[in-house]
Amino acid sequence: MGILAYGDIYELCEELQQLKGTSLQEASSWNLTRHALFFRMPGITKILVVDLTPSQPFFLSTDSTKIKLKNKPTPVSNFLRAHCVGSRLQKIEVAQKPNRTLRIEFSNGVENQILQFKCFPHGQELSLTAEGKSVVSPRRAKDVTKIQEDENVVFVEPESVNSWALNDIQFQNRFAEKPPKPEITEPKVSKFEKALENFDKAQIEKEKETLNLIAELKTKALEMGQTEKLDGTQYNSIFDKIKKLKTGLLSSRQRRNEILKKIERVKELKGDEPVNVPKTQRIKAFPGTRTQLDPHWELWVGRNASQNDELIKMAAPEDLWIHLRDYAGAHGILKGPKKKEPPFEILEKACCIVAKLSQAKKNPFVQGQKLDFIVVPRKFVKKPKGAMPGRVNVEREKVRRVVYKTVEFEVS
Repeated sequence: MGILAYGDIYELCEELQQLKGTSLQEASSWNLTRHALFFRMPGITKILVVDLTPSQPFFLSTDSTKIKLKNKPTPVSNFLRAHCVGSRLQKIEVAQKPNRTLRIEFSNGVENQILQFKCFPHGQELSLTAEGKSVVSPRRAKDVTKIQEDENVVFVEPESVNSWALNDIQFQNRFAEKPPKPEITEPKVSKFEKALENFDKAQIEKEKETLNLIAELKTKALEMGQTEKLDGTQYNSIFDKIKKLKTGLLSSRQRRNEILKKIERVKELKGDEPVNVPKTQRIKAFPGTRTQLDPHWELWVGRNASQNDELIKMAAPEDLWIHLRDYAGAHGILKGPKKKEPPFEILEKACCIVAKLSQAKKNPFVQGQKLDFIVVPRKFVKKPKGAMPGRVNVEREKVRRVVYKTVEFEVS
């Protein structure tokens, strides 16, 4: 997960407006760069996480019980407990673009306390001020009368939205445990056959070397016998070596027969012989919607941000990427024969399906409505590093206008 863009920060602040009026119950820290503030809401406790990691600072709110907290005393947590715990959150503001700065104001009825978080990569900073004192992280704590603020920075208070969707996405991307990758176990028959293949390769070389060595020993024994320099001990020693080499060959052939018996046994237990598919040829199951448009063309559609990202990874460079222009919605991938353009009827149907799966329930598309689609090969669609799920950059954009029709399709 990468750094937060300004748009993400603003949208997160819109959702954080729901915390206004709540009181700060507790504050803790994992370490010097990650801190947690606990706010009590009706029925739940929301945790505001502020992270000062140099490469990708971020903040988010969650009510998840899966989050693992560490109560490590730090200057920030000590300052919050001393001056802010028990105070009510009065105001949440965000600096105007391009300044990625969040400012939270607390009030205890007597005096206001201010938390300011600069969310710049390698320029991140968390500053707190109350009662004429302040603390700044990640730098050392300083007692000063006031934090020096940039006069050019203007703060605005976003409107509240009744949703935690973006905060939940941030939490899933940064904290949720990723499910373990399913292990692909190869059939036992294939393992034995592979072992037999490797065994045979090594055995052929070994037999050649052994037979050559036996021939050399016999020749040496004959030469020594002809010159009458060979006594009984030397003669027996040479032929003992020959005997050992022949025994080694015999045991190797027996070992090969044992592997063949195991293969036959496994085949009897499993019925048909399983096919050993190389890892490069294994096709990962796509979790989104798949539909066969005709015998040659198939459409894959992602229904959410994570499926859209998975679609980009699984598509071939020459597959066609389809998306409604200037409209947030489903991504589509049209798969077909290589180096062939799809017929207009197929492309039109694919676009209508993508539009149907993208439309809002309260504002559906109308029959005969003209819609603009971006249709480009997948190789011109790039996922920026650190971008939010579902966001991509498109190069060499081509726009096609299609008349929307209600289409029926079967999910394969």
